[in-house]
Amino acid sequence: MSSKIIINTLVAAGLALMVWLVTIPVWTEISELRKEVSLKKKSIELERQVIEKLNAINQVLDSQKSNVERLEQAIPSSEFKPEMISIMENLASQNGLNLSKVDVKSALDDTSARTPGSRPVISSGKEMTKTLTVDVNSSGNYNSFKSWLGAVEKSLRLMDVTKISFDVTQSKTAEGEIIPGVDPIIDYSVSMKTYVLKK
Repeated sequence: MSSKIIINTLVAAGLALMVWLVTIPVWTEISELRKEVSLKKKSIELERQVIEKLNAINQVLDSQKSNVERLEQAIPSSEFKPEMISIMENLASQNGLNLSKVDVKSALDDTSARTPGSRPVISSGKEMTKTLTVDVNSSGNYNSFKSWLGAVEKSLRLMDVTKISFDVTQSKTAEGEIIPGVDPIIDYSVSMKTYVLKK
């Protein structure tokens, strides 16, 4: 009987040891898989939050699209000289000035062309813009010129007037006498700076 008990005990111990040796690795693997599932769930949640934030940023960018377009018009990325000439012609004709000359000079590095009174251009250590010099010669009365100057200031294109000079021509009779009550024609010469983004 005692040998039967010993054999039964050894068999039971052997079975317990086999169950132990089989279940421990399976249990360990199940625990590892649960940890991985938990990490994957956290990763998926983080990705979902990132996607939500990206969608929110996209909505903000879409709502600011008109402001970005206005900024692109204020400081374009190319030296499109005919466009600048067209702007000057339109502003002159809308305000009653006769335009005789528009000269747009090529862009210079902004570091060499910046004058003390010109607007600062946002940068991060190095200059981001180049400067175009625009010289305009026109003629008309003072009110037309004042109106034109206001229109230049309100124009979407960022422009800084750097110099204004003028010459007054009085209306005279054939004998050379000044005709009273007639607005004199004034010849204006204006120099301006406008900006383009560096590529």
